[in-house]
Amino acid sequence: MRLQRRMRDMFTHMVEAKDIAQVDTFYDPGFRLTTNGVTQELPAFRAGHERVCSTAIRYAVTYDEDAWVEQDDRLAGRLWISITRPGEPPRPIEVVFGAQFRGDRILRPWEPTWPDWSRLDALADY
Repeated sequence: MRLQRRMRDMFTHMVEAKDIAQVDTFYDPGFRLTTNGVTQELPAFRAGHERVCSTAIRYAVTYDEDAWVEQDDRLAGRLWISITRPGEPPRPIEVVFGAQFRGDRILRPWEPTWPDWSRLDALADY
């Protein structure tokens, strides 16, 4: 439950709040994300989020409460991130993820998303 709580906190305090200053709180310096076949190290991840956080996009996260699996330093789950731009309906993105933590920080997340978030107009500035 510790890692699940930490992941939820990250989505609440960084993603939904669009608070890029929280990156170092939730992500390990050795962070490497693999999403839909693309890999990003922490500097590129931070830069992409800095660009998006300065826009009017809003995020809301909903969890599949039956999909959490946690053991030792690993966590897996399923969630939806709804992306809303002004004047448009929310666009949900399904995320199935596995993540390895180092201490309380996310080290290696792997996540396929549907649709592929990198192909959405709403995130073109990422």
